[in-house]
Amino acid sequence: MMISRRDTLIGAGIGAGALLGLLGVGTAEAAGPTGYAPEDFFRPPTTSDAALSPAGGRVAVLHADKTGAVVQSYMDIIDLGRPEAPPRRIPLGNHEASEVAWASETRLLVWVTYNVAPKGMPDEYIRRVISIRDDGTQPVLLFQNRGKAVFYVHDLGRLIDDLPDDDDNVLMMAFDVNKEMPALYRVNVNTGDAVVMEYGIPRTNRWFTQNGMPMVRLDGSSDESLVKVLARPPGASEWKMVRTLKIDQTRDFHLIGAASEPGVFFVSARMEGEETMSVRRLDLHDLSYGPPLLPRADADADGASIDHQGRLRGVRYATDRPGYVFAEADMPAHFGAMEAYFGNQCGIQIVDADKARNRYLAVASGPLQPGAYFLYDKPSRKIIEFGQRRSNLAPEKLGAMETLKVRTRDGKSITAYLTAPPSKAPGSLVVLPHGGPESRDFFAFDEWVQTLAGQGWWVLQPNFRGSDGYGLSFAKAGWGRWGDRMQEDVEDAVQQVLTERKLDRSRVAIMGASYGGYAALMGPILRPDLYRATVSIAGISDLPDFLSWKRKTDDTADDYGVKFWTQRIGDPATDMARLVQASPRRRAAELKIPVMIAHGFNDQIVPLDQARNMAAALKAAGRPCEYLEVKRVGHPEWPESQQVDLMNRCVAFLAKALA
Repeated sequence: MMISRRDTLIGAGIGAGALLGLLGVGTAEAAGPTGYAPEDFFRPPTTSDAALSPAGGRVAVLHADKTGAVVQSYMDIIDLGRPEAPPRRIPLGNHEASEVAWASETRLLVWVTYNVAPKGMPDEYIRRVISIRDDGTQPVLLFQNRGKAVFYVHDLGRLIDDLPDDDDNVLMMAFDVNKEMPALYRVNVNTGDAVVMEYGIPRTNRWFTQNGMPMVRLDGSSDESLVKVLARPPGASEWKMVRTLKIDQTRDFHLIGAASEPGVFFVSARMEGEETMSVRRLDLHDLSYGPPLLPRADADADGASIDHQGRLRGVRYATDRPGYVFAEADMPAHFGAMEAYFGNQCGIQIVDADKARNRYLAVASGPLQPGAYFLYDKPSRKIIEFGQRRSNLAPEKLGAMETLKVRTRDGKSITAYLTAPPSKAPGSLVVLPHGGPESRDFFAFDEWVQTLAGQGWWVLQPNFRGSDGYGLSFAKAGWGRWGDRMQEDVEDAVQQVLTERKLDRSRVAIMGASYGGYAALMGPILRPDLYRATVSIAGISDLPDFLSWKRKTDDTADDYGVKFWTQRIGDPATDMARLVQASPRRRAAELKIPVMIAHGFNDQIVPLDQARNMAAALKAAGRPCEYLEVKRVGHPEWPESQQVDLMNRCVAFLAKALA
C-alpha cells in the first residue's frame, strides 16, 4: 500500500481519554468457524502478532475474538521458563490490536486500530499506539501531548527505532498538523509525550536510524510511485542523494537496516551487470558498496534478518517458499527442523531471536496455513506454538496448492501455482495474474485464491516473464512485451493445466488487479476462444493514455518516472502502433464476454480515467460491463469491508458467467 504524504483525518472526534477508556473491557467468548464466505478470509486475525522480550524469557502474543461486528482483543504474556503454565492475560478492549513490541523488559507497545466513521458512512480507520506495563497497568497513549495530532492524524503508529539501549523512549514518525509535514519524534513510553527531533519534507515517507540518529531518509514523488533515497552519515549536516527508485515496481534497491559499523547500512541491491539481487553493506560516507553477503546465484535476495546489534543473522531469498542462507553453520539444520514441523509446506519467516541466538520467534505460512506463530528453541530443538492467524479456517477445507513448471511456446520455462478446490473435482478455472508486473506470486496462503477455490473453482497463478525474483534477465524479458509475450506465458500455463488436469475448457475466467487487471482485459481480446469472463481491478486499459498521464504528473528529476514506464511498456514516439494494439480500450469491441471493472476513486498509481474510459468504450461498442467505483480508496489494497464487498461481487459475477 502506498504511503500518503499527508495522513490527516479531519473531524475525528476521539481523544486520549476516550482511547484509554477502551482498554478496560474484558474479552468475549471466541467465535467458532462460520464457513468460508469471503468475509471469513478478511476478518481480523485471531492471532495477529507476537514479540520476544529483550531478555528472551517471555513472549507477548496478540489475540482477538470476533462476535458479529464486535472484536475483543487481548494479549497473553507467556513465560518461556514455564510455557505450560497459564499465561498472564491482559484485556485490550473492543477494537483490533494488530501489532505488539517490547519497549523494555517491563513495558510493551500495542498498536490498535479504530473505525471512527459515523454509522452508515464508509469505514475510516485511525491507528494509535498504547504503552502498557506487562501486568496490564499504567496504560499510556503515545503522542498524547501533541494536541491536534491525537484528533486529526490517521496514523500515529509508525515506529522507526525501538532504541534497544533506551528503556524509556522510542523513535516514531508522524504527520505534524501545524507544520503540515512529516516529523521524526522521540516518544517517551512512560508518559506518552512526543518531542520533535527533526522535520522532513511534505513527501517524506520514512527515516532509517542507527543508534537513534537519523541517517537515511526516503522522500516520495507527488504520485507516490517513486522514492528518493537520501543519506546523512555521522558528522554530516546535509542530506545527499543515494538514488531514485520505483517504490512499487522494481526491487533493484531496498534498504534493510543499520549494521554495527558507524554509518553503514544493510541493503539489498542489484549492481551494474549483476543478474540477481544480493544483500551487501552500504557505507553512507562515500556511498560505496561491499561485496554480496551470504550470496545465492539462483534467486533474488528478498530481505535479511539482523539483530539489535546490527549483526547479520541470515539473508532471505525469493524462492517458491522463501528461505534463508544463514551466517551460522548450524542454522540450516535447525531451520530445516522448523520446516519439517510444518510438513515442508510452509515458508518460515524469522521475526526475532534472543541475544544468544538460542531462541527464534518465527511465523509459518503456506497455502493451507494462513499463519502460525511459534518459538524454536535450539538447545532442545523444541517448538512452542502460540496461535493461528485465522483459526476459523480448517486446513482440510482449504484449497491445496502445487507448484508447476510450464513449458512456453518458445521453449522456455516459467513457474506457476495451481490451487485445487477443496473437493478437487474437475470444473472451472480462474486465472489470476499478479500485479506489478515486477512482482510475483509464491507458494503461499492468499485470501483471493482461497475465496475463489472455495467456490469449487481451480485457480492458476502464473509467474510470467516480467515477474521479479528470478533475476534481471527474466524481468527484462517482459519489458516492452505487454500484450504479447507476457500474455502468451499466461496462455501457455492455462493450456497446460487444462490438458493435464482435464478441466472444462469452456469455463475459464481471468481476474486480476493492477497489471493483473490489464492482463485480464487483454487476455480475452487476444484469445476470445479461451476465456468466458473477465474481472479487471485497478487495471490499465490504455497504454498511450497512461504514459501521457505519467508525463503530465511526473515530478521526478530527469523525468525518471516517465523513463521507467517507457522502458517497461514502450515508447509512444517509436512504438505507437504496438501500444495501440496492446490497449484494451482501443479494442473494446472485441471483448465479447462478460466484463467486470472495479477501481478505487483515489487511485494515484493507475488513474480512475483508465476504468471510466474502458467502461465508456465498452458501452459505445454495445458491450456493457458491470462497473464498480469505490469511494475513498486507492490502489488496490482496500480496507476489510471493501475487500469483502469486492470479493462478494466478483464471486457473484463469475458464478453467473461460469454456470
